[in-house]
Amino acid sequence: MRLHSRLIGTASVAALALGLGIAVAAPASAKSTSDSDGTSKVTLKVKDVVSKKGTFQVKKWVTFKVQAPADYLSSTGEVVQSEWYVSAYDGYASGVSCNLNVRSPQTIGEYHLGAGGTITFDLPKTKGLQKDGLRWLYWGSGKCKVSATVSVSQKGDYTLGVPSYYKSYTLSTTYRNQTTPKVTFSAPSKVKKNKSFKVSGKVTAPSPKDRYKTKNAKKGTKVAIQFQKKGKGAWKTIKIAKVGKSGKFSTKVKIKTKGKIRAVSQTSNYLAKKASKAKNIKLR
Repeated sequence: MRLHSRLIGTASVAALALGLGIAVAAPASAKSTSDSDGTSKVTLKVKDVVSKKGTFQVKKWVTFKVQAPADYLSSTGEVVQSEWYVSAYDGYASGVSCNLNVRSPQTIGEYHLGAGGTITFDLPKTKGLQKDGLRWLYWGSGKCKVSATVSVSQKGDYTLGVPSYYKSYTLSTTYRNQTTPKVTFSAPSKVKKNKSFKVSGKVTAPSPKDRYKTKNAKKGTKVAIQFQKKGKGAWKTIKIAKVGKSGKFSTKVKIKTKGKIRAVSQTSNYLAKKASKAKNIKLR
């Protein structure tokens, strides 16, 4: 088997680096993007991050999937494999601090051989809040992005003097830096069938900028009022409320049968999805 000449004698050429800073984590969902030209295809996938004051990490935070050209024969009949490598960094979106560390389970900066594969990089275990002298370093919240370049070798034949070359695919996708809110909820235990009744509650969340102290959710934060018929089966959203002053929300709803009711803070760039405790509710 013959390797491309650029690979021979090269130990570590390209590394993946995503800044320095406070690593936090706990994924909720993921976004992805891909690029293809018919001979190669690359996909970048990044999970959302949920930060807190304690220590934790995100496994397989960034994932790259690469489809490279298949092995081929040179003019002398030798098998030549494709080569590919990844370089990436995190950036800024909406003015949010996006400094994240990344740790690869593989050797940093290595080339990969063959017709493609999947590699992942972890967000390492670390503290969500650290003190540097008199300063507290915190993790921001909001939307950030990861940009990456995946370079894939294209066919060449060194025996005929035809050089191989690398074709680069540039990808970028966003992820959300969130904290987990707390949702309190109040509802009557007995109501009349198909008659409106009031439910209310409050949404709070730790603020990274204030050393993860609890703060009221922002005005306009959406809260889904959900009902579970007879306390079994799937939850159904029956009303969407919005947080007003002091993190509080209230609205009126109707039900046709007994069951359970709860409030669920909806996912945003700043908050992860979180449900309140369910309340049993009966008909009079």
